Amino acid sequence: DFFPFEFRKIVDTLRVQLPVYNESVLEDPKQQRYFDLYQNGLGYNNLIYAAIVLGDLKKKLEIEPDCYTALLIEEPEAHLHPQLQNIFFSYLGTLNKTIGFQIFISSHSPTITAKAELDCLIVLQNQDSQIKAFSVSASALGDSKKYLSKFLDVTKSQLFFSNGVILVEGISESLLLPIFSKMLGEDYDIEKKGVELVNINGVAFEHFGKLFNAETENQRLSCRCAILTDDDRTTQSAEISSRASKAKELEKHLLKVELAEKTFEYELFKTGNNKDILMPIFKEMHPIAADRVIQGASTEECADSFVDRINANKAKSELAQRLALKLEEDSTTRSSFQVPEYIAKAIKWVVKGE
Repeated sequence: DFFPFEFRKIVDTLRVQLPVYNESVLEDPKQQRYFDLYQNGLGYNNLIYAAIVLGDLKKKLEIEPDCYTALLIEEPEAHLHPQLQNIFFSYLGTLNKTIGFQIFISSHSPTITAKAELDCLIVLQNQDSQIKAFSVSASALGDSKKYLSKFLDVTKSQLFFSNGVILVEGISESLLLPIFSKMLGEDYDIEKKGVELVNINGVAFEHFGKLFNAETENQRLSCRCAILTDDDRTTQSAEISSRASKAKELEKHLLKVELAEKTFEYELFKTGNNKDILMPIFKEMHPIAADRVIQGASTEECADSFVDRINANKAKSELAQRLALKLEEDSTTRSSFQVPEYIAKAIKWVVKGE
């Protein structure tokens, strides 16, 4: 085509094209095809734009090595799947160390948060129409940082974006708490209220608890947290275990600790008439074991026997899953099932501070 011999006119006609991979190109270069920018997804185009900016910054630092350069990126996760987020974020980390400019990233991505160094995180929270900042590097976490850096994966890192947090021991509680919260009423539905349910797969609550119970306000997150754990008392003793006592000592400021008498399953069984719902479910799973559960004795003795049979058959998670499905699908079962008091108290605290 004929164009006026002007630089601006020539530049206006340039197009950026990306080669499309095709094996036939190896045999015949003429078979190479290209995509125009508008044919890409927004994520890839964002990466191309970022690459251009990064190249420009690198060149600038070569020319002016003593100048301070900062790169600010808003939501680099936009339109990128988790694997590309990881690749891009890891690459930015190498630039920060090798080239020497400082990078500030604002993000809503737990994928990126999980990959970031804890001391680099600053969490901004809007609570009661006030914006509050929590810097992990200035927190009171101490040695717990090492633990959290290992265990704050993508799922658990979502707690930094939540309106409240409930920490539980295992899969059984995490399967049932969402439906329990709905049964308490729409105002307490933890999914609708933006409350994050975190299964820590154990009893290491202290490390997570320090995120919420520091003495100084700016050294803790600004949302409420509840810990649900077993008190592990025995039939012979009314005293709670030393582990449960230590968990209870974490309770202060924005952190509440609610203890189940003995175990989660024990509390489920002995509350209200829940045994009339739990026993048929367990009988479907393990009919012989269900027949061995003590009947006709006190509720406490029946509950102990029920828990023993569950533990012997390693049936905790399956029982929780079947109960959750029944409560979801059967309105009659849902209306007659009673949420244990310690669980209801934890949910109400996190959602409304009650």
